[in-house]
Amino acid sequence: MGANKNPPDKIFLRGLRLDCIIGVDAAEQHARQAVLLDADIVPRAGVAPPAVDYAVLAKRLREWAEGGRHGLLEEFAVAAADLILAEFAVGEVWVRCGKPQPLPGVEFAGVEVWRFPPPTPPIGDGGGV
Repeated sequence: MGANKNPPDKIFLRGLRLDCIIGVDAAEQHARQAVLLDADIVPRAGVAPPAVDYAVLAKRLREWAEGGRHGLLEEFAVAAADLILAEFAVGEVWVRCGKPQPLPGVEFAGVEVWRFPPPTPPIGDGGGV
């Protein structure tokens, strides 16, 4: 019989509300808008859960989002995923974020990204003498 391949454990946040300056239109650059963020986080291999303190994660995402200006929602999602990968013991991350009721008759508009940390460079250059 083969080895049991269970799906990886994950930590997640759902519906983190971030009030931030986001958008490329001039009107969007002057008023805070709500962005709802979901994140699924798979801990780095070999790190016992809970590898990520979701309260610390939520606080850090809020500081980042609310402390700056952001352009496109797509760039926001990628930057949020990059922040999680850079600052937490994460093996992979999925981020879904969007604006609630961005237009009349539209409940939610958003974007999803799935990211992995960059590969670890090999030790040494691999060349001989």
